[in-house]
Amino acid sequence: MTTKKGSAGKQRALFVILLAAALIVLVAALIITQTDSQMKSNEPPLMKVFALNVGKADAFIITAGGRAAVVDCGEAIGGAMILDCLKENGIGEIDCLFITHFDKDHVGGAAKIINTLPVGKIYTSFEYSESVEYDAYLKAAADAGVKTETVVSKTEFEWGDARITVYPPQKSDYGKNNTSNNSSIAVMIRVGGRSAFFTGDAEKDRLKELSALEDDISCDLLKIPSHGEYRGALIDFVSRTSPEYAVITSSAAEPEDIATLLLLERYNVKTYLTRQGEVVFSFFEDRIEACQN
Repeated sequence: MTTKKGSAGKQRALFVILLAAALIVLVAALIITQTDSQMKSNEPPLMKVFALNVGKADAFIITAGGRAAVVDCGEAIGGAMILDCLKENGIGEIDCLFITHFDKDHVGGAAKIINTLPVGKIYTSFEYSESVEYDAYLKAAADAGVKTETVVSKTEFEWGDARITVYPPQKSDYGKNNTSNNSSIAVMIRVGGRSAFFTGDAEKDRLKELSALEDDISCDLLKIPSHGEYRGALIDFVSRTSPEYAVITSSAAEPEDIATLLLLERYNVKTYLTRQGEVVFSFFEDRIEACQN
């Protein structure tokens, strides 16, 4: 005959066993989660994009598979900031330097970079702007013997595991005061299903050209052209590119247009402003991580 005391004891023992089993399962789950988290934290990204805070100017570093490329160099101070970032990340040479156009807020730091580090090749637009910065760039490229290419037709090439496509302007004259910005080359970098699209200072006519391309120009990260200035052609362009993230290179003194921010919000684009600090985008197969300093 089982006593009430014996039955209660068996129930307590069973409860202890079940509690211990539950704890074992919980601990195992935590270990698996932690291991998975550690594996993700140690997982190298397919590509990184460093969007530097150089005022109302463009300066981007792209790394992928141990290689480095630079898109635009800011004004004169931008060269030193790019070099500092490269050094901090253990990068001692640049495979490709893209100068979307020759306004001083894009070419300004180029001479310092070329004079300091080996550069494999420079890709530029046809249009030039007379300036001290442009002359310094020409001299530095000539002295260093760097190969340069003025992109006049769609240009594609492999860059390690990545593929780069450069889209040149389709006209040589966009009218008075409009040719320099509209002469911007656009640079698409794709790797492992991820992509970033850099568009210089493309204005209305150039944006229409890019929106009309037959190529797939959808991207994960879009560099908003012309420092976030709003124009109607931006609507179709954002729709065509359908980015998850956008970055705008503006400054506190010359901020982006509110209408541009509202447009990006309407398309649910996560937008970062370099005037608020450097942004690093890390591209993985299953996600993108953005960190702003």
